Amino acid sequence: MRLAFNSVDKNNDGVIETSEVIAALKSLGMNISESQAKKILQSIDSDGTMTVDWDEWKYYFLFHPATTVNEIARFWKHCTISDAGA
Repeated sequence: MRLAFNSVDKNNDGVIETSEVIAALKSLGMNISESQAKKILQSIDSDGTMTVDWDEWKYYFLFHPATTVNEIARFWKHCTISDAGA
């Protein structure tokens, strides 16, 4: 889980931002918009900062198990597609 967090947190500042979500998914061949990336962050962000720190990541994925960035990306892709129909 920590390796997945670190692989998304490209600038190593301890938080994941919208641009890092977009870049992580793009590296896996998935292009998403900034608004879709914000929806992903909002689903994990528990303190309203529009960033995700290690604790938020860890607690979120305790309830939504995923072990690799690919699994996380598939889950996020499903979430953004589901939200688009709402």
